[in-house]
Amino acid sequence: MSGAKNGMFMVCVELQGKDEILVDSSCRSAMLHYRSSLLHALSTLTFSPMLLFGHAEEKQNVILELFSDFEEDQNHPVTDIYVEIQSRHVELYSASLGIHAHFTGLRYLMFHWPLLSAAVGITSNLFFILLITGLSWYQLYQPESEETARKFQYAALDRKDEFKFNGEPDDSSFEDASFMEDSGKLNESDQSIQNLETESRQFITELARS
Repeated sequence: MSGAKNGMFMVCVELQGKDEILVDSSCRSAMLHYRSSLLHALSTLTFSPMLLFGHAEEKQNVILELFSDFEEDQNHPVTDIYVEIQSRHVELYSASLGIHAHFTGLRYLMFHWPLLSAAVGITSNLFFILLITGLSWYQLYQPESEETARKFQYAALDRKDEFKFNGEPDDSSFEDASFMEDSGKLNESDQSIQNLETESRQFITELARS
């Protein structure tokens, strides 16, 4: 059927919620494509084998957008959709209703590429979790050795100051003895620090293996 014989017709749709409450409605005009008698005869002759075996039909597909930028109200969700074609001459074989979501930004990526978005999201989360865990372990074990080293250094400096103020300034042997004693304590503190670092490294290695 050609558009010249049928003319234009209206397609209306109503969106209803619970208790048959009208949420929204829309009407759009549509028209079949015009085909002359010569074009109709040539197309029928060309596709006659497919028409005979049922692989093709003499029909037209009309795509019509009824709503644009429609947002559903959460308080009044749509439960029923009624479609009305206001024409007596249009022969209708079938009709289908499609809903297309228009997303932007991150929602667009998650909707069109869900696997890629999931892979990137999971990888980034694991990276930040491992980074925070490593920093936490470092802050938990490393400052202990640093604090002990600082304590030993401060104690040695305080003892040197006490010997300088309380002792005799001209007694070089006494200063040498105190310096040797402090150096021995510093060596002991260095050894204890090295032992703590070795134990912490062994502990972290055992955790990584487990």
